[in-house]
Parts: sequence; C-alpha cells; structure tokens
Amino acid sequence: YSPFGCSGYYRAPVFIEKINEMGKETIYQTSSNNKRVMSRTTAVAMKSMLGSVVSQGTGRRAAGLTVWAGGKTGTTDDYRDAWFIGFTSSVTIGVWVGYVDQTSLGGGATGGRVALPIFDKIVAGLLKKRSRQDRPEGFPAYNRHEPLLSSPPVGLIAMDADPKTGCVRGSRDRNGFVEYFKEEHADSRVYDGCERYDYG
Repeated sequence: YSPFGCSGYYRAPVFIEKINEMGKETIYQTSSNNKRVMSRTTAVAMKSMLGSVVSQGTGRRAAGLTVWAGGKTGTTDDYRDAWFIGFTSSVTIGVWVGYVDQTSLGGGATGGRVALPIFDKIVAGLLKKRSRQDRPEGFPAYNRHEPLLSSPPVGLIAMDADPKTGCVRGSRDRNGFVEYFKEEHADSRVYDGCERYDYG
C-alpha cells in the first residue's frame, strides 16, 4: 500500500536507517532504495479510491482522524479474520484480528468494526505523543494530498460518483463525491450498465 501514498514509489522496509557515533560523524546510513513500481497516475487514482473507503465506505470509523487516511477493510467467511490495511502520507499500518486456530470472532466482527479502530488509535497516538515534526503540520506530504487531487496529474480526470452505488454521474451533484479516473477508463460508455446493476 505504501506506493499509493508515495506517488508510485516503493521503498523496502529497513530496520536501521542511520548510526551516529557519539559526537562524531555518521558511521552507517542505509542507501536510498526507492523504486518506481507503478505510474503516478495509477498511484493517485488508487490513493483517491482508498481514501474514499475512509470517507464514504467501510472505513468510515477512521474519518475522524486529523490527517488524511486511506485503506481497505477485509473480513473472511464466518468472521474468522478481520483486517484493515491503512496508510497516511507517511505511515502504512496493517492490523489483523483473529485466532490462530481459525475460530470465528463472532457475528458482526468485520474489519471495519474490530480492526480499523486499532489503526485509528495507533495513528492518533503517533500524532499525539510524538514530536511536533510528526504532527500533521510537520508533514508537508499531508498537506499535498488535497492540492494534488484538486489538480490531478495529466491522464486523470475528476468525475462525480453516487455515494450509494459508486456509479459515475454525468453532472456535478452536491450529494455525490469526486473520484479520479484514468482518461482511458472515463468514457461514459464504460458505465452504461451501472444504473441497471442490482446493488440490493
């Protein structure tokens, strides 16, 4: 999920970033290993879509965070596993809830109900307990999200979506929400059957 928040770049996790000898120079520093794994347009479209999970969908319990967040909830059959993989512009966190022996967590134990609140508390705790530079105002990346989506990269267009069905609408609607699509997928013919689909 990290590349979605990093404009398509992936950086392998490292345990030690830097070692400084007391009062002396740095004796070790990990090398930058950023690697582009998807186009910027794909990353921004995915970031927008996963942000809508938090603002409009099954991840709404995290909508109260003071920073932008996106992610995806998940629940297996019989409520044996529940998870939420979420990210902000600086951290990616995966939360899984379940039993090793695959015992059911009980009816209603969805990712949005039991895993997402843990993500919510972790992110809120990071923002509250760390230094000022770890708060939203210290992360320029947090503030770049809205301007980025207000002026998406070339190749993406903004379209209004119906909050109930997810169908793309033909005109602006104050009850809808903006979603971003690659131009080649935004042709209205792609969505001809959307309104006829039974979302029951």
